[in-house]
Amino acid sequence: MDLIEWGRKACWYLHTEGKLPFHLSYRWTHYLSAGVYIGLLLFLNLLLERGEGDEAWIGRALLERVFLWWRWAAMLFFFTGLNLLHMLYNFPTGNYFDEDKGLWMAVGASLGFASWLVVWFWVWPAQKRHFERWKREGAVAAPLAPRAAAGVRVLTLSLPVLVMGMMAGGHGLTLFSWGWRDVAWTIGVGSGSVAAVYALAARRARVRP
Repeated sequence: MDLIEWGRKACWYLHTEGKLPFHLSYRWTHYLSAGVYIGLLLFLNLLLERGEGDEAWIGRALLERVFLWWRWAAMLFFFTGLNLLHMLYNFPTGNYFDEDKGLWMAVGASLGFASWLVVWFWVWPAQKRHFERWKREGAVAAPLAPRAAAGVRVLTLSLPVLVMGMMAGGHGLTLFSWGWRDVAWTIGVGSGSVAAVYALAARRARVRP
């Protein structure tokens, strides 16, 4: 048996519905990586404001470790979720738009792909250069590069919708049975709530003595 044939048989064995241990462990990997990604994204939101004085108030070594875990969690989160969509609906040729669960998963996968792109090809390159400058100069005015901070804000705005796409379909959630209008409603309410929090935080920062 050649290696390709062995791989095909192994994939068939693991993707069979009766192989509960694999499916369960795979989903937990998806959920665990999601928790790491979301938790560290919320942590990075705490660093959007400038540090005290001219120096960042968080150590560079710690922040480098945060970005290491964060970007690889984003990678694992997206690709395990994409494979789950394939396992359940034979993505990309399946019938996932025919029922609410598949619809929500498709929305979550789309946002997961966009988030992965932003993390790896927008936020991380800018922050990597910022780390190099930080190491070279010994101090920086803010822990996050301006482009990285903008990326963190965009990712946080999309976070409520991403979580809905990940979790809503599994609970049979159909807000008003509107199909794609449910998605539009979720985007408006979810992203609007985060934007309101950002606006309130900025206002409080301006009036702070």
